[in-house]
Amino acid sequence: MIEPEDICMLVFTSALNLHERALSVQNTWLKDFPCGYLVGGNYIDTKLRMISAGENVGEDYSSAADKQYLGLKKAFELHPDKKWFYITGCDAFIYSYNLCTLLSKYNYENDFFVGGHARSLKFLDTEIVNLSGGAGFALSNSLALKIVSSLSDIYAMKDYLSKKQWNACDMTIAYFIEKKLKINPTICDGFSHCQPYHPESVFNCDPVAYHMINIREMYSLYSGKKIKKPNILYYVFDKIHVLLAKKLKTKKIVNVICKFFYGK
Repeated sequence: MIEPEDICMLVFTSALNLHERALSVQNTWLKDFPCGYLVGGNYIDTKLRMISAGENVGEDYSSAADKQYLGLKKAFELHPDKKWFYITGCDAFIYSYNLCTLLSKYNYENDFFVGGHARSLKFLDTEIVNLSGGAGFALSNSLALKIVSSLSDIYAMKDYLSKKQWNACDMTIAYFIEKKLKINPTICDGFSHCQPYHPESVFNCDPVAYHMINIREMYSLYSGKKIKKPNILYYVFDKIHVLLAKKLKTKKIVNVICKFFYGK
């Protein structure tokens, strides 16, 4: 049985621009993973469990690919013995027990690329299956090693990709795994590209991951509550917390408020 300590969890964020959101992850589900990191660019906040992708990596959307590949490389160097490496963003919520139950079905010593919300699309004029939607995906130890050993080949792709294509880091890694390494993705139920109350978030199993989760919803889910589509009260609160967290660039005020209300 896979346990949380067998998984290295990598959560892409920007402590410079998204400190409040990153902190909500650290205060909730990331606590369930002893080897869990928020992956930043060149800006590190010592109050967050962070690793830096590198001093030349920025803190905007265009830094996502660098955070994905260089963050994975650093994590693998720190923890080469971890059985799985999971990659996601700071607006996702991961259920540790359900993820462990799922990954226990597969041998981490073989090459596995596990995720959900799969869609077929064309990338570089070839068909790939993209494990999209922001809920994240898991790489077995064997596959993670192959990827970090091939970073020069991956970064060579950057020379003939548009900026938009390179920034679509979920597609670039899917393309490399499927077309260059010849490994097919393992598609599973339980991964959602949206919130639990969205009509498309219907599974035939316990949920593994949700995407597009805001700070209030992060604390609510971790407290064990089911979240519903925001009513007017929650809508106003969410608008205010976006104002506080982004416009005023606060460090923890929204998290303090949410911890008080949800108590965990």
